[in-house]
Amino acid sequence: MTSTVGQIQIWRQRRWGSQSYACAPLLGRFRFLRSEPRALARANSPGPLSFEDRQTGDSSAGNALIALLLLFALLGSGCTGGATLHIIPLNQKKISMTAPLIVRIDPDQCYYWVNDNGHLCIAMRNYRWSLLGSKFAKESVLSLVVEEPPAGSTRNFRVTRRTVRHRFDAGLTHLRSASLGGIVAVWDYGQRVLRGRFRLTVRQQSYSALAGWGSNRTVLLVGEFSAVHNPKAGRRILDRTERDGMERQVASQAPVRVIGPPRR
Repeated sequence: MTSTVGQIQIWRQRRWGSQSYACAPLLGRFRFLRSEPRALARANSPGPLSFEDRQTGDSSAGNALIALLLLFALLGSGCTGGATLHIIPLNQKKISMTAPLIVRIDPDQCYYWVNDNGHLCIAMRNYRWSLLGSKFAKESVLSLVVEEPPAGSTRNFRVTRRTVRHRFDAGLTHLRSASLGGIVAVWDYGQRVLRGRFRLTVRQQSYSALAGWGSNRTVLLVGEFSAVHNPKAGRRILDRTERDGMERQVASQAPVRVIGPPRR
């Protein structure tokens, strides 16, 4: 029997070509199961099975269970997009002997929409739960608000101080960032998936229970994304990036100093 991976790859090549997005692997699994009706019928047969049939039936039943789990995941989350984010400190005065030189975050949610002002918005989120509870879960949220959508399929946007907001929370660690400058490029606008890349510098602050937000650092953010259209989910993420004085309506050039504890 042809392997599961092989049939998924063949079907994806026929159906999607070189283009792929969040739902394609799941749909490939369903396609494989539909190609094995006889094996599934033997697995559900009430009569005795031969040794060969039992092997085929067990394998098909296992595939059916996997498909059900994938179906629940698909219905629960839908096509959520994805992104890759690299965070690079630019401190020229000292360098840590133990901290990673580059921090990588892989958001598994990425959405785009056009707001009421006609600006293109992109928001992404990565969440990792903790056995110690939600207070110790890791969450990274980032939002970009650029100018109006491109007239064609591709456009480069200049980053201003209001373009990007980033927030990272993990236990007692709280970081927030606002953009200083850089560039954002998007392409495939008007297609099912909006793709893009960005390279920009941000001013990052950390939170202290005694002093509030402070310790300004300059950080380089480099990343790429594949966003799906979902205004409702995207606005929820954007709202989280604008908490604690990080609203884009604020006219100051740096994150506002907030003494109170950060909200999660």
